[in-house]
Amino acid sequence: MDAEFLKELILDHARNPRNNRRLSSADWECLGENPLCGDQVSIQVVIKNDHLIELAFTGRGCALSQASASLLTESCAGLDKQSALVIANALRDTIISGNQPQFTNSLNTTWNNVEPLTAISANPARVKCILLAWHTLKHALIGETSTCIDRD
Repeated sequence: MDAEFLKELILDHARNPRNNRRLSSADWECLGENPLCGDQVSIQVVIKNDHLIELAFTGRGCALSQASASLLTESCAGLDKQSALVIANALRDTIISGNQPQFTNSLNTTWNNVEPLTAISANPARVKCILLAWHTLKHALIGETSTCIDRD
């Protein structure tokens, strides 16, 4: 992975975040926080027929955490819940272990959009920044009500 490409991707999403707003019609909302650094992200999801129709986020923190949330909302829109979980788990596993996942054709495009984030594994102190939004999405999708707000 080209470090310059990752830098440009992060800067683009940090300066021009996609879907950085509150969804009033969200079916699920989940708040994720990293108390050690102060990063915070709330992911809102509209789900219809088991598909993530619309995603948005609000939050505060470093450019990495906010850019990752922006990329998540852009990349996961339209996926079914299981596919979004597969991508979130693959991102974490790739960053932590370096193992490259194998996907069906339907997830290759999504993975290609997300994969640049795996280059952060070279900087272990920033891994939690990248993974915060993805971890929060996983909580929302599996319905862990202790960390999520059910908006039904």
